[in-house]
Amino acid sequence: MQLVPDFSPAPPLKATWNGITAKFAQEPPGESNHILNSPVIGAVFAPQVRSCWQIDGGGSGIVAVPTGSVCLYTVPQIWWRWEQPADTVHLALEPSLIERIARECNISGTVALDHRLVLLDPVLFNFAMLFKTELQTGGIGGQIYIESLTTALVVHLLRHYRGSTSTIKIEDCPLSQTQLNDIRAFIEAHLGDNFTVADMAAIAHFSPAHFARAFKSTVGQPPHRYVMQQRIEKAKQLLAMTRLPITDVGLAVGFQNKSHFAAQFHKFVAVSPKAYRDSL
Repeated sequence: MQLVPDFSPAPPLKATWNGITAKFAQEPPGESNHILNSPVIGAVFAPQVRSCWQIDGGGSGIVAVPTGSVCLYTVPQIWWRWEQPADTVHLALEPSLIERIARECNISGTVALDHRLVLLDPVLFNFAMLFKTELQTGGIGGQIYIESLTTALVVHLLRHYRGSTSTIKIEDCPLSQTQLNDIRAFIEAHLGDNFTVADMAAIAHFSPAHFARAFKSTVGQPPHRYVMQQRIEKAKQLLAMTRLPITDVGLAVGFQNKSHFAAQFHKFVAVSPKAYRDSL
């Protein structure tokens, strides 16, 4: 008697942010027929020994798809059939988002991304894992994190998958000391507000994509992580120097709810806000 492995898929998760829609799904063996109106990245988290595909009613084939594989779909329609349980993340990018970031990177003309059926790109796969985490945690990283992640993803696509025979070089010029001081002052003054990368970029008179690269080149980390560190440091000060309730401390430094604050505080400090206060 052959034992059939139990398959209990998690419920699908889907979210749309500014210009990008992410979906995480676990499905039993089956098939799908996707009509696409924008580029889509598909990341595979469970191996497929044998998958059948057909594009636009034309080219077709059978292919093995190992864990860690990524597909970049830029065709109008693709059909798949898979024989093992599937575990995937799909990221749909609005054309207007790609075009805007291309302009900010000084890329002129029509932006056309390659179609790649199955490729091994650890960077793209890591982006998919990060978006999967955001779906599973309800967007715990926050708006600045999602915005930064999306911009970095599109820049990677523009660098490596714009045109089948050439890549582009996007310079990462640092911020001036004056720009950096102004941005740090803005962050300090607005830690409790829901500001964006675009708000910070405006201070430096940069586009958001240019600013994100320039900030990382200057500070050594992306804007969202720097902002999160500043929020946590300010929270530590408030926990130590005031008797504000923990929920109010989180709100004061830009966290919309207690669970989000507790998760991020533990990530950076390795203890909960309450345990940190009790240890002082």
